Amino acid sequence: MSTDFGKRLKNARQSAGLSQTDLGNQIGVGKSAISKWENEPGIDPGARNLRRAAKLLETSEEYLLYGQSGDGVRGSLSRDIEKKMAQYQELLNRLQPIEQKERLRRLEFEFLEIKDLLKKRADRGRRQNIARAGSRGSPAPVTHDKEEYID
Repeated sequence: MSTDFGKRLKNARQSAGLSQTDLGNQIGVGKSAISKWENEPGIDPGARNLRRAAKLLETSEEYLLYGQSGDGVRGSLSRDIEKKMAQYQELLNRLQPIEQKERLRRLEFEFLEIKDLLKKRADRGRRQNIARAGSRGSPAPVTHDKEEYID
């Protein structure tokens, strides 16, 4: 594997809003494995792990390995979001200040709903990881990663 693989994996993971721990937990490997894949050239994640990571990150194995097929579904979606936000801002600038404040209040509400959804998803992933660890008879993992939420 090349370092380009690691860069693409890291970019896709960050675009998905996942930490190394989150991605590792969801595909069944440790944080250290994800770190090695992202930072050390020549580390092979294995076909099964690559397939799981690509599916979870909503991209293709080919993109992660070779950079083919554009920048994956998330890259395309990110460009669409950027376009829509620019259009939204242009329209917002045409409104009266009182109308702008009302629209921004609504946008803030949406922002908080998304933030809450992401927190619930992260909490659910942690609970599943603890349950899996308990069912294997191993102690529950202790993580000290801080969550990154936009404030």
